[in-house]
Amino acid sequence: MCRYKKFLFLTAATAMMTATVLSTAFAAESTAFQSDAVSETAEASGTLSDADIYYLASAAFCKAHGLQVPQDIQAGADEVYKNHAEAAAAYLKSMAAAGTGTDKSVSADTAYSDTQAGVNSVSEKAAAEAGEATARYIEQEDGSALFFTVDPLTGEALEAYNGWYTLDSGEKTYFENGKMQAGWIIDDGKFYYLDPSTGIMVTSQFAGNFYLGEDGAALLDTTTPDGVKLAYNGSRMTSGTPVEELNEKTYTYRDLLVKKPDLYAEFSARESGSFQLMPEKEHGFSWYTYASMKLYERKEDGSMGKQVYEGDGCFRTDAVIEVKHTDGSISTISPSDIIGSEQETWIADHIHIDPAGFISYSAAQR
Repeated sequence: MCRYKKFLFLTAATAMMTATVLSTAFAAESTAFQSDAVSETAEASGTLSDADIYYLASAAFCKAHGLQVPQDIQAGADEVYKNHAEAAAAYLKSMAAAGTGTDKSVSADTAYSDTQAGVNSVSEKAAAEAGEATARYIEQEDGSALFFTVDPLTGEALEAYNGWYTLDSGEKTYFENGKMQAGWIIDDGKFYYLDPSTGIMVTSQFAGNFYLGEDGAALLDTTTPDGVKLAYNGSRMTSGTPVEELNEKTYTYRDLLVKKPDLYAEFSARESGSFQLMPEKEHGFSWYTYASMKLYERKEDGSMGKQVYEGDGCFRTDAVIEVKHTDGSISTISPSDIIGSEQETWIADHIHIDPAGFISYSAAQR
């Protein structure tokens, strides 16, 4: 199954924003609005953010002056009106009353009669809601879409989004280089689990053999609210032993990745022995041991630095491994597919591990 859902996104209309008529007229009008009318409309704006107000005011101004609304502005305004209908309507009425950017003949309903089709999944809704903040998805040349921080005034893409993103619902998602993540991640030395189907952070429940606290971080060396004992590595215990546990040598790479999650990983042919990939099972938990894995530091320029680990790498049976093909396309395989796949050795841009240290994801080197 693909690690990320593919969405349909509206691309930016930055070029239209710079058209002479629109840029000149809106610049003057919006400046006047920000300086003179903010106090008059503050109460009406309610839960609206500065970016929300930008989209609403821009779309209303264009409609009032017979100008075509740029696609990205319309998309942002549509989402604001869909998610904050009452506040948006009140704001537009206050604008009309103040004579800023629109007139009384342009109602909220008229201004947003071209609302786009509703989103059909939680992940798509997350992307849509992002349009009202300072980040949104931007389609790439290869047809994929990445999440970028954008200038709230111009809509210009600034850089690929990294880190946590909070939705209006209060739920959190996590991005790496503009990609929404799923499964296990490490942030600031703590482990978090993101629902594979939605990308939303899981809280106050088990994810496999691990328990996520109220803040989403995996609990270590403690007892869960319902009395389950957790080991030093976060794994639940059985007969006094962690269900998941690396040996002392391989646990070294777990500690390295907690401190530096962005280490490069090289999966290369073993120098001796018969097996490249060995299935193993203990305490009811199954995994694959790969020989051999090397970890390298990442330099400031993004290139590969010094080697910091060499030894076995242990994959969860449900791990997702990205494979880059000669044409640049990327597909995914599971650990059980490695042998005989002609993809037995590779370099990963980075890997994800669960709290016990078992590899859950290998990102292809772009």
